[in-house]
Amino acid sequence: MPPAMYGYMRLTAGDDDSDEIETIRTELTTHACREGFTLERLFIEQLGADDESAFSCWSTR
Repeated sequence: MPPAMYGYMRLTAGDDDSDEIETIRTELTTHACREGFTLERLFIEQLGADDESAFSCWSTR
C-alpha cells in the first residue's frame, strides 16, 4: 500500500464553491497517485474575515 499524503485547503469568507473543492480534491488525488502516494485526507479550513489560520505563528514573547 502506498504511503499516505494529506492535503490542506484554506477557504476564506465567501469561498464556498463545492465545485472548486471537488476539482482541487481530484487534482490532489491525481498528484498523490502520480508521486506514489494515496491522498488519505483533505483538511479544509474555513475562515471568517477576521479569523487566523491554524498555521498562524504565535509569539511566546
